[in-house]
Amino acid sequence: MSYFDDASLVMIPSGYKDQKVYSVKPLDGSGDLTFSRASSATRVASNGLIEKVRTNIILQSQDFTTTWSTNASPTITANTTVAPDGTTTADTIAATGSGSGVFQLPTVANGVEYSFSVYIKNITSATNIQIGCDLAPANGYVIFNAVSGTITSVAAGITGSSVTNVGNGWYRVSGTYITTGTTNTSIVYGSGVMTFAAWGYQLETGVTTDYIATTTAAVSVGPVSGLPRLDYLNSTCPRLLLEPQRTNLALYSEQFNNSVWIKEPSNSATANTIASPDGYVNADTITAADGATINIYQSQTSASNTAHTFSAFLKKNNLSEVQLYMFSSGFVSRATVNFDNGTITDVVGSGSTITNYGNGWYRCSIQGTINSGVGFTTGFLSTASSGSKSVYAYGGQLEVGAYATSYIPTLGTSVTRVADMSGTTDYFGAQTFAGNFTFFVDLLPMEGNTGTGDAMILGGGDYTGGGNFQSYFRFASGNIILRGVAEALLIERNYTMTANQQYKILVTRTGTTVKIFANGAQVGASATSSTSVILRSLGWSYIQAAYNYDGRINQVLLMPSGLTDAQAIELTTL
Repeated sequence: MSYFDDASLVMIPSGYKDQKVYSVKPLDGSGDLTFSRASSATRVASNGLIEKVRTNIILQSQDFTTTWSTNASPTITANTTVAPDGTTTADTIAATGSGSGVFQLPTVANGVEYSFSVYIKNITSATNIQIGCDLAPANGYVIFNAVSGTITSVAAGITGSSVTNVGNGWYRVSGTYITTGTTNTSIVYGSGVMTFAAWGYQLETGVTTDYIATTTAAVSVGPVSGLPRLDYLNSTCPRLLLEPQRTNLALYSEQFNNSVWIKEPSNSATANTIASPDGYVNADTITAADGATINIYQSQTSASNTAHTFSAFLKKNNLSEVQLYMFSSGFVSRATVNFDNGTITDVVGSGSTITNYGNGWYRCSIQGTINSGVGFTTGFLSTASSGSKSVYAYGGQLEVGAYATSYIPTLGTSVTRVADMSGTTDYFGAQTFAGNFTFFVDLLPMEGNTGTGDAMILGGGDYTGGGNFQSYFRFASGNIILRGVAEALLIERNYTMTANQQYKILVTRTGTTVKIFANGAQVGASATSSTSVILRSLGWSYIQAAYNYDGRINQVLLMPSGLTDAQAIELTTL
């Protein structure tokens, strides 16, 4: 038999667009998963790198004759030159003297790292072009010589700058600075009589990233609001990532040089020294002087008896071990990370994890409960050693909860990612089975199904507040439970799942005999039931948010036919 041919629904997450994950079957679209999430998020993309939401806040990034204002009477001519993307969309700026060019006044956050970038090409005598932020006291600008393709000077506010030759006389010029107010003057000025072509201006938080074109509004790209997250973490096949609402309480999550990250004496943080797990050079180096320890942390407050998880991406430079910790009148949680063998040991608290993100990077986490509503600190440290020692760091995150969720970037305020699934939407068309059926799911749960780790993977029914559900397939308190219409129990069997491990689970009925299989074996005895089931939602619980499924889903299969034991074992074997 062909499982695909017999299936009424096959979802193998691979294709998606805004608010939709495509199912492989049925082909008419009735099985597609409708999706909504009202906030941005991150994922691991197919290249193995963390993909964040990136935003170009400059308007009309390619048309300097529109939103841009002029200074000192330049002549701006639109669409005169072939741009780096091969289209004739680059403009000519003819400067008439000092400070002659174009500018915008975008609103920015105060005390935050920003980067500007623009493509420039010499036409005549363009040896002195001022690019960047010309608002005192920031003075985050560079002087660029488009004839030689070099930056000849940088203002005091610049923390990093670069020039990239992109061919055909074009250069991408970029600089990074820390804002000192909420108004930014983004400029492209000629200092003298000269003519040059300009195209593709970008202003963004953090370091310079790939160019994003804009017109009348800022443009964001990446896993933005409403976009399903197909996650490739340590896999060549995508998995649908479903997570609960979480808030990153750690501020300036990628800027360990910021004063909110407290560095003990003889410690320093150097910004943007190495490529991070997102592929851009925005990870920092944390260094301790000879004989000193690394100790970098943030101070937080907590409600009483509240579980927290702290996580960070760390990479060895010349230091083999660091220790993550939460401290409040003693160690609430602590664990030692060994970069040489990729392990985490010496655990104090309720748990710890280490995940390999490639290229020497590990995401490490610790969990602990703050037992009283007091202040506490969280960060990482090392033992003292001879010589200057350092470690690379990126993406600090502190969240309320018993496990780490996907990375949430922050600046000067905490940031919340809302739950991936919510509401009472029929996420895919209702599947009704009055007779034989098979339900199969391949998944990696985030918190298993022990204790409070209840999770609804498939749910159905019209919940009106009275607790009457038509049917659902649920993992709860070390059990797998399938209920039919009006919550009639079909089968319940003991099966404990561990967080972040893969499981292939299947329930099948032939006639009135119902069986559950997991990872290549039958779970418990058979049961008897002829109750109809109706399944229509994926990952979201009609009962309460605590029962939502959190984790990755590799595949979902629904069939209006039962399977033999041999077929069920074959399909669920890892």
